[in-house]
Amino acid sequence: MKTPPTTATVGQPYSYTFLADGVPTSTYSLTGAPSWLTINPTTGLVSGIPRSKTTTFSYTVIAANGVAPNATAGPFTVSVSRGRCGRDRSDAPGSTGAAHDEECDRRASINIHEG
Repeated sequence: MKTPPTTATVGQPYSYTFLADGVPTSTYSLTGAPSWLTINPTTGLVSGIPRSKTTTFSYTVIAANGVAPNATAGPFTVSVSRGRCGRDRSDAPGSTGAAHDEECDRRASINIHEG
């Protein structure tokens, strides 16, 4: 079984796609996650950008299809490092959390998917 990344970097995208099988098709949700981490309820893509004061975060994924019991993955705990990309503006008003310079943006464009 593959597992999501257990490390992340402030100001850079964190993501992982969870897959569940079964009939009917599952809907995904998160529990215990920080507010900046979201899940696409249809695709199972967990994504977000760790904020500047984040050192660790945890989350659990639930896949439900109306047939008991629900499938649960986690909890997963992720360690967050400060990174090397200049000043972090993830907490600036109006910010999307992305690193401020183009080089950081290019290096931060990697997504990890299961499948």
